[in-house]
Amino acid sequence: MTILSDKEIFEHIRNGEMNIVPFEPSCLNPAGYDLRSANELTIKPKQYKLTATLETIELGLKLTAFLHIRSSLAREGVIGSFAAVDPGFRGQLTLNFHNDGQNAVIIRKGEPIVQIVFHKLGNTATKGYSGAYQNSKGIVKSKRSQLQTAATQSFGGESPKARRPVFTKPPNLFTPTRDPSSAARPSLGCSLPGLARFTW
Repeated sequence: MTILSDKEIFEHIRNGEMNIVPFEPSCLNPAGYDLRSANELTIKPKQYKLTATLETIELGLKLTAFLHIRSSLAREGVIGSFAAVDPGFRGQLTLNFHNDGQNAVIIRKGEPIVQIVFHKLGNTATKGYSGAYQNSKGIVKSKRSQLQTAATQSFGGESPKARRPVFTKPPNLFTPTRDPSSAARPSLGCSLPGLARFTW
């Protein structure tokens, strides 16, 4: 994958291959763009909080992106947990911050908080993102429980965890051979362990 430069980011926006709304030229840097917080929040020590990006991001099928916390926040003890932005994603990004420092950290509305770095794929993705967080607006909390419920229903009311895999062991793929002349000494041959077959 190739990282887009500031010039390439402009070109991709102009060509409609990606979009950043609202776009602030001063947030553009040599190899990425600084996303800003849509909310003001105070993160107390040992506390985590969610915030959303002020910007809405839209990626075409030739691009993906990764997020990196601003070094100034990291130096104050703030840790960020972010997911990759898939090709075809559209929406505001929800970010998780944890304050591992000793003092409360205040993030102002409109303050740059993460750098988004865009990567061009070697080949166009066959399909775009269509997950539960498509078209996100504002802070979107975890939808994991909803996805688990949907998965349970697809299994006819039985929890997927209840369906434990059955492992069967096939015969060894081969048996070590020995040279007849070496019968007096122990064999140094190795047998290949049987491979587990995974079935439902």
